Amino acid sequence: MHNLVIKPWREVYDSPSISSADILIWSASTDLEVSSSYLHLLTEDEKTRAERLKSKIASDQQIISRGILRLILGRYLDMKPEDLTFTTGQFGKPFLSNPVDTSINFSLTHSSNLILFAIGKRKNIGIDVEKIEEKTDLVGISSLVFSSDERLAFSISTNPLRDFYVLWTAKEAILKASGRGFSYPSNKFSVVLSKGLPSISNIPTELTGGCSCNLISFSPSTGYSAALAVMQ
Repeated sequence: MHNLVIKPWREVYDSPSISSADILIWSASTDLEVSSSYLHLLTEDEKTRAERLKSKIASDQQIISRGILRLILGRYLDMKPEDLTFTTGQFGKPFLSNPVDTSINFSLTHSSNLILFAIGKRKNIGIDVEKIEEKTDLVGISSLVFSSDERLAFSISTNPLRDFYVLWTAKEAILKASGRGFSYPSNKFSVVLSKGLPSISNIPTELTGGCSCNLISFSPSTGYSAALAVMQ
C-alpha cells in the first residue's frame, strides 16, 4: 500500500469518483462542525441512538460523523444523502443496503475532535484513530488486548507510548476490516513492529476469511495515531 493522502471531507465535491485501486481518506473536526446542521440527514433510528448516548459531546460526534458519512457516500453514489440506507452485519459492522448493488465499502473512526472516513471499492476496509494520551495505562491495557508475542515485544520497546498506539490502532483496524470487531478476541492474533511500523504476523483465516490483509500505520494529525487495514 502506498502513502495515504488525507483531505478535508468537503473536498469530496471535487473528487466524485473512485477506482478499485483507491483507498480515499477524508477528515473532519468536530470543533468545526455543528451537529444540528446534519440532523435532517439522519433517520429517526439514527437520531434516537445518538440521543441515547450519555454525553452531549458523544451525541454530537455521532450525529456529525453519520451526517458527513452520508454526504460523502451520497456524492460518490450520486444519491441524496438522506436516501441512503444502512444495515449491520452479524457482528455489527455497518454497510449500505440502499443502493444494494454498490461495490463501495467504508469505515469511519473518531477520537477526541478528529473523525476519519475511509472509502474503498471492492475491498473490506477498517480504519482506527486514537488520540495519544500520556497517562494511558500501557501495561494494564496491553495485558488485556495484546497477544503473548506482542506483550513480549512491547516489554522491551524503547518507545512504549508510540508502539502501544501503533499496535492498538493496527489491531482495531484489522478487526473492523474483518467485520468481526471485538466479537473476536484481540489477543488471538499478532501484529509485529519493526522500527515503529506494523506488519502482519499471525492472523487466523477465521478472521480474514482467507483474504490477504494489508496494513499501514500513519499519523493523521499531531498527537494522533491511526491505522488502515485492507482485506481483499
